[in-house]
Amino acid sequence: MKLSQVFGVSPEYAAQLEQSNVRTVRQLADTTDLAALSARTHAPLELLERWQTAARENVAATRRRRKAVAVLGAFTAVLLATITIWSHTKGLSPRLDEAVTYYNRGNDLYAKGDYGTAIAEYRKALALKPDDPDAHNNLGNALYAKGDYAAAIAEYAKALALKPDYADAHYGIGNAQFAKGDYAAAIAEYQKAQDLKPDYADAHYGIGNALYAKGDYAAAIAEYGKSLALKPDESDAHYGIGNALYAKGDHAAAIAEYQKALALKPDYADAHYGLGFALAAAGRKQEAAREFQQAHRLNHGLKPPKS
Repeated sequence: MKLSQVFGVSPEYAAQLEQSNVRTVRQLADTTDLAALSARTHAPLELLERWQTAARENVAATRRRRKAVAVLGAFTAVLLATITIWSHTKGLSPRLDEAVTYYNRGNDLYAKGDYGTAIAEYRKALALKPDDPDAHNNLGNALYAKGDYAAAIAEYAKALALKPDYADAHYGIGNAQFAKGDYAAAIAEYQKAQDLKPDYADAHYGIGNALYAKGDYAAAIAEYGKSLALKPDESDAHYGIGNALYAKGDHAAAIAEYQKALALKPDYADAHYGLGFALAAAGRKQEAAREFQQAHRLNHGLKPPKS
């Protein structure tokens, strides 16, 4: 997805970033030397840091949505298959059977990261069964993953029109608004999701990300904590707390949170990378170097910073 479409990056800065071979959200997320990038593009370092944080959360959100769709898809497939069998016994139209097939294909393709083809399958399902809120929601997820945030929001809105208490659709809009850089709107949607589903850990996590992006680190930490209270094994929330503590200058506490994230997910490249920066800031250079090397081993886009 183009940077000019997200995070409030102006076309002028996007053009400068593209000239420095930073053309996509993934590339921005993986950039290691923001100071050098700032010098090349004349973009303020503070803006680059904010855009990179948003880019990394965007990448993480897509990963989390893929997991959620895989679980929802399995449940929905069983439910729709049951409905289809019932419809056949009643002599109803086979259109539902076709819609289920397209919907399941869409879920499988989405889980594999083939978003373009998944979009086509969801649209085929909706052509046969336009009143399916789950298909609209999952189409929104696939459009979000492709970077088409306006279209994603439109599909989530259709899901909500059919199912007003659909917490996942509000959460999806929150993710899309976050990706667009509208953090206040994102928080409002995450809050709606949380109000509908009080145990929605991911909604608290989303609010934490938006607050972090706004620079309200203490409030972000509180929301990440609420997410962890509901889902104690959530490595992303520990990583988020680590980032907020690092931004506050509390390097010792940040180290502890990054380590908690890694205890839950040892191959968490971004957590190794964040831990490296926190260790370096704490003067533990050799340990930092090891963490940077491990991050690079897991994700070659995360290069050790120049000393």
